[in-house]
Amino acid sequence: MIYVEYHGYVPTDGRIMWWNSYKILNPYLHPVLALLLVIFSGIGIYGISNLVSYLVLFSLRTKKKQKKGKD
Repeated sequence: MIYVEYHGYVPTDGRIMWWNSYKILNPYLHPVLALLLVIFSGIGIYGISNLVSYLVLFSLRTKKKQKKGKD
């Protein structure tokens, strides 16, 4: 069973703690989950970088069109 402790009160042992990432991100305990996290984080980083590059290119194109319209 995979569980995640979060910031706040942990009812099992009465402690106040932050989110414990060791239990869910430990590749020795959950090798498939660790692999999936690596794959999906790679896809997310690739998507964000593509989005940023497309936005930069779009803004450059609109600036060029605005300059041509003023001339």
